[in-house]
Amino acid sequence: MEKNCKAQVNLGFVKAYPGSEIYEYCVRKNIMKNKLNFIKFNMGPDNILNMTKAMSSQEFKNLEKSLYDSLRDYGNFVSPKIKKTNRKNIYFLKIKCPFCKETVIYKNCLIRNKFNYNFGLICRNCNMCFSVRSFLQRIRQKNYFLTKLFITLKNKIRNRIN
Repeated sequence: MEKNCKAQVNLGFVKAYPGSEIYEYCVRKNIMKNKLNFIKFNMGPDNILNMTKAMSSQEFKNLEKSLYDSLRDYGNFVSPKIKKTNRKNIYFLKIKCPFCKETVIYKNCLIRNKFNYNFGLICRNCNMCFSVRSFLQRIRQKNYFLTKLFITLKNKIRNRIN
Protein backbone atom coordinates (compact mmCIF):
# COMPACT_ATOMS: atom_id res chain seq x y z
CA MET A 1 0.00 0.00 0.00
CA GLU A 2 2.78 2.41 0.92
CA LYS A 3 4.55 1.86 -2.39
CA ASN A 4 1.47 1.86 -4.60
CA CYS A 5 -0.93 4.49 -3.25
CA LYS A 6 0.52 7.03 -5.65
CA ALA A 7 -0.11 4.54 -8.43
CA GLN A 8 -3.80 4.73 -7.52
CA VAL A 9 -4.09 1.27 -5.99
CA ASN A 10 -7.08 0.92 -3.70
CA LEU A 11 -7.86 -2.26 -1.79
CA GLY A 12 -11.00 -3.48 -0.12
CA PHE A 13 -13.01 -6.58 0.74
CA VAL A 14 -15.57 -8.39 -1.37
CA LYS A 15 -19.11 -7.76 -0.10
CA ALA A 16 -22.02 -10.21 -0.15
CA TYR A 17 -24.95 -8.34 -1.69
CA PRO A 18 -28.33 -10.08 -2.15
CA GLY A 19 -28.67 -11.54 -5.62
CA SER A 20 -24.91 -11.85 -6.15
CA GLU A 21 -23.10 -15.16 -6.53
CA ILE A 22 -21.03 -14.32 -3.43
CA TYR A 23 -24.23 -13.84 -1.40
CA GLU A 24 -25.59 -17.20 -2.60
CA TYR A 25 -22.25 -18.83 -1.68
CA CYS A 26 -22.49 -17.37 1.86
CA VAL A 27 -26.04 -18.71 2.20
CA ARG A 28 -25.06 -22.20 0.95
CA LYS A 29 -22.03 -22.36 3.25
CA ASN A 30 -24.02 -21.00 6.23
CA ILE A 31 -21.59 -18.08 6.61
CA MET A 32 -24.47 -15.73 7.39
CA LYS A 33 -26.84 -17.19 9.96
CA ASN A 34 -29.92 -15.02 9.43
CA LYS A 35 -30.51 -13.60 5.93
CA LEU A 36 -33.15 -11.07 7.00
CA ASN A 37 -31.02 -9.65 9.85
CA PHE A 38 -27.99 -9.60 7.54
CA ILE A 39 -29.91 -7.53 4.98
CA LYS A 40 -31.48 -5.23 7.60
CA PHE A 41 -28.44 -4.56 9.77
CA ASN A 42 -25.21 -5.83 8.22
CA MET A 43 -25.11 -4.50 4.67
CA GLY A 44 -23.00 -1.43 5.41
CA PRO A 45 -19.38 -0.84 4.46
CA ASP A 46 -18.12 -1.86 7.92
CA ASN A 47 -19.59 -5.34 7.81
CA ILE A 48 -17.12 -7.71 6.26
CA LEU A 49 -17.57 -11.47 6.26
CA ASN A 50 -14.76 -13.99 6.44
CA MET A 51 -15.70 -16.10 3.41
CA THR A 52 -12.42 -18.00 3.31
CA LYS A 53 -11.76 -21.56 4.37
CA ALA A 54 -8.06 -20.95 4.93
CA MET A 55 -8.14 -18.09 7.47
CA SER A 56 -9.25 -18.23 11.08
CA SER A 57 -11.43 -15.42 12.41
CA GLN A 58 -8.40 -13.92 14.15
CA GLU A 59 -6.25 -14.09 10.99
CA PHE A 60 -9.05 -12.42 9.03
CA LYS A 61 -9.40 -9.71 11.68
CA ASN A 62 -5.63 -9.12 11.52
CA LEU A 63 -5.82 -8.80 7.72
CA GLU A 64 -8.69 -6.32 8.02
CA LYS A 65 -6.74 -4.27 10.59
CA SER A 66 -3.63 -4.29 8.40
CA LEU A 67 -5.60 -3.09 5.37
CA TYR A 68 -7.34 -0.26 7.21
CA ASP A 69 -4.13 0.80 8.94
CA SER A 70 -2.49 1.01 5.51
CA LEU A 71 -5.39 2.97 4.03
CA ARG A 72 -5.27 5.38 6.97
CA ASP A 73 -1.50 5.81 6.88
CA TYR A 74 -0.89 5.91 3.12
CA GLY A 75 -4.18 6.84 1.46
CA ASN A 76 -4.71 10.23 -0.14
CA PHE A 77 -7.50 12.06 1.68
CA VAL A 78 -8.42 15.71 1.72
CA SER A 79 -10.94 17.79 3.63
CA PRO A 80 -12.17 20.57 1.37
CA LYS A 81 -13.28 24.08 2.12
CA ILE A 82 -16.96 24.04 1.28
CA LYS A 83 -19.27 26.90 0.41
CA LYS A 84 -23.04 26.52 0.26
CA THR A 85 -24.85 27.55 -2.91
CA ASN A 86 -28.41 28.81 -3.02
CA ARG A 87 -29.59 25.28 -3.94
CA LYS A 88 -30.35 22.57 -1.39
CA ASN A 89 -27.36 20.26 -0.63
CA ILE A 90 -25.28 21.75 -3.48
CA TYR A 91 -21.83 23.09 -2.62
CA PHE A 92 -18.70 24.57 -4.13
CA LEU A 93 -15.58 22.70 -3.02
CA LYS A 94 -12.11 24.20 -2.87
CA ILE A 95 -9.55 21.40 -2.73
CA LYS A 96 -5.78 21.26 -2.69
CA CYS A 97 -4.75 18.14 -4.61
CA PRO A 98 -2.59 15.83 -2.46
CA PHE A 99 -0.50 14.98 -5.56
CA CYS A 100 0.18 18.12 -7.62
CA LYS A 101 -0.64 20.55 -4.74
CA GLU A 102 -2.74 22.73 -7.07
CA THR A 103 -5.99 24.20 -5.74
CA VAL A 104 -9.04 23.13 -7.73
CA ILE A 105 -12.64 24.40 -7.48
CA TYR A 106 -15.46 21.90 -8.01
CA LYS A 107 -18.89 23.44 -8.57
CA ASN A 108 -22.33 21.92 -8.04
CA CYS A 109 -21.27 19.09 -5.72
CA LEU A 110 -24.11 17.19 -4.06
CA ILE A 111 -23.42 16.63 -0.36
CA ARG A 112 -26.45 15.41 1.58
CA ASN A 113 -24.83 15.87 4.99
CA LYS A 114 -22.07 18.49 5.17
CA PHE A 115 -20.78 16.98 8.42
CA ASN A 116 -20.56 13.38 7.26
CA TYR A 117 -19.49 12.65 3.67
CA ASN A 118 -16.92 10.55 1.85
CA PHE A 119 -16.45 10.32 -1.93
CA GLY A 120 -13.77 10.17 -4.58
CA LEU A 121 -12.66 12.88 -7.00
CA ILE A 122 -10.14 13.24 -9.78
CA CYS A 123 -7.81 16.23 -9.92
CA ARG A 124 -8.44 18.32 -13.03
CA ASN A 125 -4.74 19.21 -13.22
CA CYS A 126 -2.92 15.89 -12.77
CA ASN A 127 -5.79 13.37 -13.22
CA MET A 128 -4.97 11.55 -9.99
CA CYS A 129 -7.71 10.09 -7.76
CA PHE A 130 -8.14 10.97 -4.11
CA SER A 131 -10.82 10.79 -1.42
CA VAL A 132 -12.71 13.77 -0.08
CA ARG A 133 -13.81 13.28 3.51
CA SER A 134 -15.54 15.34 6.14
CA PHE A 135 -13.94 15.94 9.50
CA LEU A 136 -16.19 13.26 11.07
CA GLN A 137 -15.18 10.73 8.42
CA ARG A 138 -11.51 11.48 9.07
CA ILE A 139 -12.02 10.82 12.80
CA ARG A 140 -13.92 7.62 11.95
CA GLN A 141 -11.08 6.51 9.69
CA LYS A 142 -8.44 7.14 12.36
CA ASN A 143 -10.49 5.17 14.90
CA TYR A 144 -11.88 2.51 12.54
CA PHE A 145 -11.93 -0.44 14.93
CA LEU A 146 -13.42 1.52 17.81
CA THR A 147 -16.14 2.78 15.45
CA LYS A 148 -16.66 -0.75 14.13
CA LEU A 149 -17.04 -2.06 17.68
CA PHE A 150 -19.85 0.44 18.36
CA ILE A 151 -21.57 -0.44 15.07
CA THR A 152 -21.31 -4.16 15.84
CA LEU A 153 -22.77 -3.66 19.33
CA LYS A 154 -25.59 -1.53 17.91
CA ASN A 155 -26.40 -4.25 15.34
CA LYS A 156 -26.37 -6.98 18.01
CA ILE A 157 -28.83 -4.98 20.09
CA ARG A 158 -31.05 -4.43 17.03
CA ASN A 159 -30.91 -8.14 16.16
CA ARG A 160 -32.10 -9.05 19.68
CA ILE A 161 -34.89 -6.49 19.62
CA ASN A 162 -36.20 -7.74 16.29
